[in-house]
Parts: sequence; structure tokens; C-alpha cells
Amino acid sequence: MKNNFLKAKRMHFFTKVNTIIVPFTKWYKVWLMVFVLIGILSCDRSTDDESIVAAPFDFFVASVLVGADSDNPNGDGSGTVDFTISATNATSYKVLINNETLELTENIFSYTFTDSGTNDYTVTITAINSAGSRSTIHTITVFVGGDNGLQLVWFDEFDGNGAVDSAKWNYNTGGGGWGNNEEQTYTSDQSNVVIENGILKINAKKESAIATTYYFDELSLLDSGDNVVSVIENFEVVTPSLNEFDGAATQVIDNPNASGENTTSKVLEFEKTVGASGNAGVWWDNNTAIDLSVNNKLSLKTWSPETGIVVRLKLENSSDGSEFHLVDASTSVSNGWETLTYDFSGAPAYNYDRLVVFFDHGNTVANYTSARIKTEGLYDFTYGRVDVLAKLPASGGVWPAIWMLGSSISSLGWPACGEIDIMEYVGNNPGFVSSALHTTSSSGATVNHNVVSITNETTEFHLYSVVWTEESITFLVDDVEHYTYNPTTENAQTWPFNASQFIILNVAMGGTLGGTIDPNFTQDTMEVDYVRVYQ
Repeated sequence: MKNNFLKAKRMHFFTKVNTIIVPFTKWYKVWLMVFVLIGILSCDRSTDDESIVAAPFDFFVASVLVGADSDNPNGDGSGTVDFTISATNATSYKVLINNETLELTENIFSYTFTDSGTNDYTVTITAINSAGSRSTIHTITVFVGGDNGLQLVWFDEFDGNGAVDSAKWNYNTGGGGWGNNEEQTYTSDQSNVVIENGILKINAKKESAIATTYYFDELSLLDSGDNVVSVIENFEVVTPSLNEFDGAATQVIDNPNASGENTTSKVLEFEKTVGASGNAGVWWDNNTAIDLSVNNKLSLKTWSPETGIVVRLKLENSSDGSEFHLVDASTSVSNGWETLTYDFSGAPAYNYDRLVVFFDHGNTVANYTSARIKTEGLYDFTYGRVDVLAKLPASGGVWPAIWMLGSSISSLGWPACGEIDIMEYVGNNPGFVSSALHTTSSSGATVNHNVVSITNETTEFHLYSVVWTEESITFLVDDVEHYTYNPTTENAQTWPFNASQFIILNVAMGGTLGGTIDPNFTQDTMEVDYVRVYQ
């Protein structure tokens, strides 16, 4: 009985235990399944997030030209450029450069350009990964030296807006024909020469100018009390041989206003014509030299439509133009005669037998205005290559030029200083540009001259160049040679191109080469992108 009881009790105990354990085990399994499911879901979610890769971003490209510095901004002539690509998430890169395609896995690469000269390049770079790609365009200007090892030594890219750089350019101003019967007056005004959005613009314009007429009479020698000692010229009996210059026109006529201070019958009419320069005047030779040893004042009766007009009187030695003395006086009466007095007490003791009169000295009468800029006194050089990228004006009568003059012009004069015409264009002869050399043995209608055909010269930019060496001078258009001159064919004594020259850019109007100006002309422009000099 006892054993049976104990056995029954043990069985009852295990029954209770089982009753408790079974439910616990079921709950444990449920929770375990929940935790496993959460873990699986968590793992799945983590795996999905890692599989979502963004396309490349924060993308930019940097380039460094080998040997670039302030003197050589476009590199040292090797043509080598080091590129660095930065792009988050990129795994590879595709580069379209100079008509080549590069497939890269590294973000750093170098490329060497080989086209001689200075050229602009557009480089397209794409950063790539499995999710997509990003592209950007990178532009760069690269200089490649040719076999002669030329380096960029001077340039003006005409960046920005406003006036030209005064450290690189100065101005020729004035009119008077410039030795070629040109009709424009050159100014430094920004209406005629200005940089706009990185382009130099030389604007030729028509102005509303009119000729102006003046009169003068009775040039007399005075004593210290301003009394007339003798009349040097009064145009009454014999008219001297008159010689006008720089746009003046003169003639002896009946006095149009015989009143006030001048009632003589004959006077000299002085017209400052349209296009006349500020230096326009007239001269004549006197039979005897003017003696200033005792009396040294002169008087001149003048008539002017305005007050404040400068009337310059110059005494000169007809045998030596370097011996002269001049004095200025200004009108104070308008539309009436007055007597101007000139004090020549400071004049050197020269033989003064030539008389010169200028009206409105320093002022031009401009029918057309334009600009002529030059590097004279700021930059010149001997031998090298000059590149000028320009678009030309199209109007009839325009005469744009890209050229050089010898720095010795102030001492030797023209043509002894030498002139190199890189490009000249005539609006009346479209489709052609010319190049030329001027020396003492070939000036004016020079034989050292060549004309080459061209298209779109007034609607597109073209590269005009000269390569100047000891052995030859070669002219090019868009890097194509069209004329070479060898100094061995020139008399060595008249060959000036072994000394420094400076650069000139201008647009003339009319003249011996420009020809007839279109009567409907109002304005036209030569545009210049850059000027570069290599040595």
C-alpha cells in the first residue's frame, strides 16, 4: 500500500510539473518565434537599405596647367594638364577630351595637348556608379609651344568691362588725315574704344560736324608800347603763296565785315574743314626775316564766331624746321574783329622768315570718330609671334588694321623705322585681307604685300598672326601661312626689322586704302578677343 501510495504521489507530482512546464514551453516557443521574426525583418530591412546606392554627387573637376604662372597663364608650352575629379559615390569615370574618350577608375589623370599655339578646349567628364551618373563640362585654355619653343610673353585678354588697361595701351588722338587722307578723328573716349564682356570694341562713328570759318588780317610788328612799327602782311597788294595743312582751307577775299578794328578791303579767310585736325593751319614765307632784336611783339587782327578760340602764331626758319618759336592767344570777341597781341621776347635768335597761323588750335572738326590704341612706350619686342583674334567691321569705307611700327619712329621717322601690317581690311573689298611690310625701299604702294581670300570675316572671329624671326617674316590667317618675306631679298641697309616694334589696333575711315565711305554709314566696330605675343 505504502509503495503504491508513493508511486501514485510521484506520478501526481510529475503530472503537476508537466502541467506547469507544458504551458511555459508553449509561451517560450511563441516568444522565440516573435524574436526570430523581428530579427529576420530587421536583417531584411538592413539588407534592403544597403542595396540603395545614390548616384554620384558633390561633383566637381579641378585642373592645373603645368608650368602656369603670372607670366605664362596658359602653361609652359608643354601642353600638359593635371586633372583631379571629386565625386562622392563614384566608382569610375568617363572623359571626353580633345576628341578622345578615356575610361578611368582613378580620379586623377594627366593629359597632354599637342596642337601648337594657344587653344581653348572643352572637356566633358562623367562620374559613374551602379545607380547612375553625373556629368559636367570643364573648359580650359592651353598653350603648346611649337618646335621653335615659343612661350607666351605678353598678352591682353580684354577681360571685364570699361577702358583698356593703361599699363598696356595708350592712345593716338586727333585727325588731319594721318598721312593717308583719312577722314576720321581718333579719340580716347569710351564711345570709340571700350571693353565689353571680355571683348575689345573699336567703334567708328559718324558725327554731326560742320566746317567753321575764321578771318585774319594785318600781321604787324609792335614796339614795347604796342604801337605798330611795321606791317608784315596785310594781303592788300600781293597775295603770298599760301600753304594749308591738316584740313585747313584758305583764300584772300573781300572783307565780309569791314567794321570795328578792321576796315581794310582784303582779308584772309581761314576755313577749318570737316575732318580737320587740331593742328590745321596755313603758312607762307616772308621776303625778309622778321627782326626781333629790338621790337619783339606781334599783333594779328582776327575774326571768330566764338570767344575762347586759340589762335596760334608760329615763327619758323624756312631752312631749318627745328628752329621755331610759337605763342598762343585766345579770342575774346565773337562775330567781330579784334586785335590779338603776341609776345615773342623769349624767342631764340633764329632767322624767322616763315609765318604759320593756326585757328582753334588743339580742336578737331570730326565728321567721323574712331580709335587707335598702341603699346608704344609700354611694351615693344624684337622677334616672336603675334596672335590677334578679331572680327572685322563690314561697312563701305572702313579700314581696320592690326599692325606694328618700329619703336625708333620718333628718331628715325617713317618708313625708316619699319612697319609690319599683320592684317588690313577694306570694307569696300569684302572677302579679302592683306599683309604688308614697309621700309625705305618699299613704302607707300609697297611691293612687300600680299592679299588672301577669307570668308565670314565680319561675322566670325579669325586669327591673324605674324611670325617674325631673323630669317623671315611670315603672315598667317587661322594658322595658315599665306605670305613669307625673306630679308635677304631686301637691301640690308634699309632693312629695319632687326629692332623693336610696338603693336597698334585701329579702325580708319576712307583715305587712300579705305576709299569711298558709304553715305548711309552711321557706326561699325572691330571686335578683338585677345592679343598675344610669343617668344
